[in-house]
Amino acid sequence: MDSSCLSPVRAPNPHPTCGPTLRLRLSADRQQEGFTLIEMMTTVSVLVVLLVIGALSFNSFFSSNRLYSVQSELVSSLAVARSESALRGVPVLLKATTATPGNEFGGGWTVFADLNSNDAFDSGEPVLRTQEAVPGDVIAKSGTFVSSITFSPNGFLVPPVAVVVNICRANTSSPVVPEYQLTVQPNGMTDVSNITCP
Repeated sequence: MDSSCLSPVRAPNPHPTCGPTLRLRLSADRQQEGFTLIEMMTTVSVLVVLLVIGALSFNSFFSSNRLYSVQSELVSSLAVARSESALRGVPVLLKATTATPGNEFGGGWTVFADLNSNDAFDSGEPVLRTQEAVPGDVIAKSGTFVSSITFSPNGFLVPPVAVVVNICRANTSSPVVPEYQLTVQPNGMTDVSNITCP
């Protein structure tokens, strides 16, 4: 034993390593930390619910964006057709690529200058704009079967009768999102309104 531990004076022991009372206190009753099975199952359940809600929200968001994009492209194409008819002094058509009843403009469309006024696209006629087929979950249908929209050299419709095109969800059981009705007035202007497709 260290001689410094043999002091006749009873004073606080400055040497904690001296004497028989030294004890190493190990925490034998230390509890392990972590999740219980019930806590883990509750957490997983909450995560699943949040993921489902998030997936539905994203689905609605993307569906809404696709519908808006289609109506925006069609409105833009109609504006090009109208302005080009006035600039070129010839009829300009917006014609469906494949006119399927109930989804006349769903296969896309082409805007071209109808130089010979025969309501058909012929070789050598300038193509002003083209649009690919719309996404499969979107339909672009006319109120009555219309496969082309013609603007006269003064920018008015030929014939002077309003044309209606609805941009709708293909699956009516999908999440409800804004749908659109485009009305091309006889003067060539296009009005857009929100609708709920049947």
